[in-house]
Amino acid sequence: MSLQPVTIYKNDTCLTYALKRIGRFSLYPIDLPDLLVHPDVSVLLFSPTILEVGDLLLNDAEATPQFLPMRIEADGRTTYVKTARLFHVGVYEGEFDGDKIYTDIYFHTAVSPAITRNFLVNGDFNKIVRF
Repeated sequence: MSLQPVTIYKNDTCLTYALKRIGRFSLYPIDLPDLLVHPDVSVLLFSPTILEVGDLLLNDAEATPQFLPMRIEADGRTTYVKTARLFHVGVYEGEFDGDKIYTDIYFHTAVSPAITRNFLVNGDFNKIVRF
């Protein structure tokens, strides 16, 4: 898979960043439960020995569904959307100098995400999402 260059904005999340990086942003808005059952996706138990560049790395061990306010209508009504919370997604970038590397975004402040490059540690993720 060919990874795409990405510019992040203050409204990006780990999921939107990951979808942009693997060239699948056209799926957005998609939430985690729908992503995991998407017909183009295989969900595998995490193992560092089967990783392929562009795999999404998922930690959803503590994910919980929650209704969050997403829109306020002209008449003042608030629209709530059921979404998953307490999960994290990274993108496997490949092996560099013997280390497995993934990228994700981290919010240094509430409105200032930054791309981070991390060494893969066993236990960081529990699933692989592969297109």
